Amino acid sequence: MYFASDFRPLEPILVTVLFNGGYFLLLILSALMRRAPSTRDAGMMIQRFLARAVAGHEVWILSGEKGAASCESNEHNGAAVILFFSDAAYARRACTQSIPDHQPARIDLFNFLYRWLPGMSGDAVWAGPNWTSDLVGLEIDPAELKAELEKRLSPEQKASFLERFRKEKEAEWK
Repeated sequence: MYFASDFRPLEPILVTVLFNGGYFLLLILSALMRRAPSTRDAGMMIQRFLARAVAGHEVWILSGEKGAASCESNEHNGAAVILFFSDAAYARRACTQSIPDHQPARIDLFNFLYRWLPGMSGDAVWAGPNWTSDLVGLEIDPAELKAELEKRLSPEQKASFLERFRKEKEAEWK
């Protein structure tokens, strides 16, 4: 079952309706309604992203001539949203249907957690994890996404990432 709040209007249309012999003008928000994820669906999309990114040790972007695919935020005026996917299949689906001039590109989880997300926070760019092929999904603060991913890391992953981070910092200081 879908509710009115589960749909996004694409463009307003004015329709005249005959009702009990009288005319009423109805403003139909859209003749074509695109289903937006319900709160439950969106929560499941995020949980799937978190679980698969941690298990697979990777995240996928849509890469094009000008870098990672992004779009304007619907929720944060003037901000951008970079799209991320938990596996290559989701990324390929978005490429073929909505952004055909991009290709899936892999980012290892360490770089995503400790380079991409902190950089995005500094630039006021939002994350769009596991959006649908229609480019519908939630916009998440990169710091919150980082914290949620870190909660799901195994002790071994945390130790490995900490050691890698330490070694990279030491190399920078030399």
